[in-house]
Amino acid sequence: MHDYGKQMRLDNVTRNENMATLDSKLDATGHIVSMPIKLFISTGGYHLNKGDELKVTATYDNPTAHHLPDGAMGIVVGYFLPDDDQQMAALHRDAKTKP
Repeated sequence: MHDYGKQMRLDNVTRNENMATLDSKLDATGHIVSMPIKLFISTGGYHLNKGDELKVTATYDNPTAHHLPDGAMGIVVGYFLPDDDQQMAALHRDAKTKP
């Protein structure tokens, strides 16, 4: 997230489920001090099905009334593992060797 970022949401649109809601901590000038992390490991992970649609929403409150050309973006990063290890092996590509 960038300055003035208030909240990030990750939703499974297919199931109409909220996977995570993360509220940022801002300083008095709107700069992000910290952002929580959501770990799914304690619940055994979050199972995704083929075709599930995920939606990321970043909410901002810009009190400056000025355009922020490098602002208003949020991303979510996650690790995904298939149920079947052979599916992961099928994605492996050998490194190309230089002549």
